[in-house]
Amino acid sequence: MSSLAAMKHDYRYVLATIAICSTALIIHAQDTTRIADWRVYGNFEKDGKVYATMYSVPDIVRSPNGMVRVWTQASSITSADMDEAVKDKQFVKIVAGRIKAHYIPPVNSVEKINSDQVMHMIVLEEVANERKVYPTVVTLEEVDCKNLRSRFLSMRMYKKGTPTSTTDQAGAWSYTQPQSNDGNLATLVCDPRLTSPDNSLAPTKEPE
Repeated sequence: MSSLAAMKHDYRYVLATIAICSTALIIHAQDTTRIADWRVYGNFEKDGKVYATMYSVPDIVRSPNGMVRVWTQASSITSADMDEAVKDKQFVKIVAGRIKAHYIPPVNSVEKINSDQVMHMIVLEEVANERKVYPTVVTLEEVDCKNLRSRFLSMRMYKKGTPTSTTDQAGAWSYTQPQSNDGNLATLVCDPRLTSPDNSLAPTKEPE
């Protein structure tokens, strides 16, 4: 069992606000003009923070030989960050719109998540999309879909939004482990059917 299914962080104070807004506002949920479109592929909780890893849908580049390049980012999100984010009415509108449209994060394709976890994932994705929290590391990854391995092509470290180091030397290949963050990422980016390629919402269905 990986970290997604075990997520225990309590966002009830955020979700309660979003639920109220979703019934009071008319939302255009299918917003295809978005610039950022980050999707969660892994996270875990430690010391009161949620550490989330995400990939950028518009920046996925697939080659005919089975190679995929994708930008990913990692960030830590605290309860204080969430309190601050929910003060932004536009942020709440976007999250409420996705919930009303029954949006299901693509990670559900590799790890089945319940309705509460769906809302958690939506909040985490929109925190990244709306830049409510700066990432701590941003990487360009290359995934070899045929041989089930991956490597870093570029890595940039940040502290409060300020770059602290950059490495543009490709790392060594490593084979992707099943039921891991790397395994989730490989599955999601190697199959175009699992993630919308045009910066639109991923396929939706009614949460179970």
